[in-house]
Amino acid sequence: CILASSVKSMGLTSLDDLFMSDTERQQDSREKILNIPVGEIHPYARQPYSIERPTPDLVRLMDSIEQMGIAEPLIVRPRAEGGYEILSGHRRAYCAGAVGLESLPVIVREYTDDEADILVVDYNITREDLLPSEKARAYSLKLEAMKRLYCIHIATVNMSIGRNKSLLCKILSFLIIFHKLKAYCKN
Repeated sequence: CILASSVKSMGLTSLDDLFMSDTERQQDSREKILNIPVGEIHPYARQPYSIERPTPDLVRLMDSIEQMGIAEPLIVRPRAEGGYEILSGHRRAYCAGAVGLESLPVIVREYTDDEADILVVDYNITREDLLPSEKARAYSLKLEAMKRLYCIHIATVNMSIGRNKSLLCKILSFLIIFHKLKAYCKN
């Protein structure tokens, strides 16, 4: 719109800015898409999902990124040791690295470790190609984060993820068995 661009170029406050709170202005200023070099972007440390399995979906995503680039930016958070940690977009980052992209579009957000744990699970739990072990690790990660963050118990997590208590308990029990089996196989 010609009028909107001329208001901004004159240094006048837009109507949207007039009705924003300080918190909304700060949030609005943070929600910019940045292009960050691949070397500064790292996988989430407690990522419960594997991305190295060559699923048909992953192959299609890789082909799409190779042909058209990344259409949706990754969600990352700053790391204390420098660079950024991926919260959403591990598969896109993996595929971008495989096809040789040098930078990735990202949105940088500030989250605590517990908030990040919950978001990593929520961003990916509906994927169809998840293994039972990945679901179990994800639910366990979210449950522990929600306990620390909100002092809640398993019933609240059930409502949050849309699963019944019996199924969630079975999935979490599977995780215990999975860890024992994994340790046994290493020996």
